[in-house]
Amino acid sequence: DAEHFDVVAARKHLQKAVELNPYNGDYWRELSRAYEMAGDGDKAEQSIRKALTLTPLQAADLWRLGNFYLRQDRIPEGLQNIRQAIAVDPRYQEPAMLLLWKARLLDENLQSVVPARPSTILPLIRFLIGKEAPPAAVIGQWDRMIAGGEGPEIPASRFFLDYLFKQGLSEKAREQWVLLNQKAGIVDEEYREGKSFTWNPGFELPMQASPFDWQVPAREGYRARVVEGEGIQGSKALRIDFEGTHNLSFGIGQIVVVRPGRYRFSAAVRSENVSTDQGLWFRVTDAGSREALIQTEPVLGTAAWKRLEGELEVKQGGDRFYVSLVRTPSRKLDNKLAGTVWVDEVRVTAGDE
Repeated sequence: DAEHFDVVAARKHLQKAVELNPYNGDYWRELSRAYEMAGDGDKAEQSIRKALTLTPLQAADLWRLGNFYLRQDRIPEGLQNIRQAIAVDPRYQEPAMLLLWKARLLDENLQSVVPARPSTILPLIRFLIGKEAPPAAVIGQWDRMIAGGEGPEIPASRFFLDYLFKQGLSEKAREQWVLLNQKAGIVDEEYREGKSFTWNPGFELPMQASPFDWQVPAREGYRARVVEGEGIQGSKALRIDFEGTHNLSFGIGQIVVVRPGRYRFSAAVRSENVSTDQGLWFRVTDAGSREALIQTEPVLGTAAWKRLEGELEVKQGGDRFYVSLVRTPSRKLDNKLAGTVWVDEVRVTAGDE
């Protein structure tokens, strides 16, 4: 038929082309395709291998050879060439994952195809999450990367911590947060040892883009920064200067992972010329129900260091809550927030301590 005639004709033309110029890799690649379309697997393999001898580090040829082997059900050889293609050009990782996923070969062959490095494992984890793979498969790849000794940068890992929260694995998320920081040379001894369930309570560590650390939204009307020598013990503190230009809705906070039980909240604050009737206060909110578990007295006017405190109980089934310094907009005419607030030693501790 016409289709068969075209394949035969193309093969003859390409055979003639490689005879005239046997050093042209493109001719050998196209000849390999023609042989495979004609059902001649042996010559198809020989032709693509010839192209590889001419350009041995050509990722496209390694990719084609890997695909050829998979179509021939020669799985180990196919995976080997696909892995080599990814090593030469990492852009082949995403199509490789999709190919193996569709062929139902991904689960048992991940370790042989995707190296345990953050640059390769993190895209794989995103892929698995997008395909709604079982959590054990997703977490298994993360654990494989961590076991390899090379930790990813913390901002690049936020999506995985969020994934663990959505899966109800808050304790696992907390453990990985501590581990990631350790790999980066950052240690909060109180947090690691369970003496305080808030991370960086005295603002001594650099603040990071993670729900476990203090999140300071960028917004007009105030400036928040960590300052030396202005804390309650003369150490660091979070200083927030309000410009008197906005009727702010304001919130700075972090997520706190806990187990059911009783807890104490405490924060040291100082204020200078804080205006309006609203001021600021600390609020502890259940992460699931959004119920306010603690709401402290407001910080207003000028006041020396004092502690805002409260107690709460996390019931069975609860595993995390938010600790936030907040302010809601005032309904008064004179509603532009001005003044300065200092915050230090924000801790959540076990109720029996």
